[in-house]
Amino acid sequence: MAKDPNDFSEATKTKVFKRAGYQCSFPGCSLALIGPHSDSDGGGTVSTGEISHISGARPAANNRYKSHLSPEQRCHHSNAIALCRTHAKLIDSDEDKYTVEVICAWKEEHEARISKRQAGERFDEYYQKPYDKCSNEELLDDRNYRLGLVKEDSEQRAAKAFCMFGISALAAGVIYIVYLFLGGMHLYLFIAAIVLIVLPVVAAFKVLEEKSEFIQRQEAVIQEANHRLKERGVI
Repeated sequence: MAKDPNDFSEATKTKVFKRAGYQCSFPGCSLALIGPHSDSDGGGTVSTGEISHISGARPAANNRYKSHLSPEQRCHHSNAIALCRTHAKLIDSDEDKYTVEVICAWKEEHEARISKRQAGERFDEYYQKPYDKCSNEELLDDRNYRLGLVKEDSEQRAAKAFCMFGISALAAGVIYIVYLFLGGMHLYLFIAAIVLIVLPVVAAFKVLEEKSEFIQRQEAVIQEANHRLKERGVI
């Protein structure tokens, strides 16, 4: 049977699953959509997910079908969302409630959440609570976790800067040997010194000074946690 041009290709399905972190995109679900199979060799997987059309592939009740879309648009990854089978069925049960706009917002928020989690953000129950609602133990645990993220980032940036300083030092040694060999500083050697010695040093200092937006957020939250803990007499 010929493939319906409105249906997703396997490559598109894989892309959408990966962007969703193989988790259901329905708000509050996050069910794992793939897991290990109990086969004898231990290499199999079980899939419980669906790649659903945001706007329906073909005319049907409650599937948000848009007649003006082309088959290419209907089978594009932008028209797909990863869901568990329960929620894949649910969104096609009430077109008035589960509109294209609502489902697109779910997808965008879920992918943003996966991106933050991949970068090290936490999503514990109390992480979502205002700090004035957290216990002292929760505040301390969350602060210490974020301090660990900041420390790890600082160590990584220091290691990169050290490598750049090492490159600069090595270049300085090579240029000095060439300088002795040539019996003096020449224009090309001077330019090479600027490029191979100065630029790595400048780049190293830039790496040490620049912090990602993610780390800046962690530091801001650490300050707030410290303020709360000081108010409570904990630290």
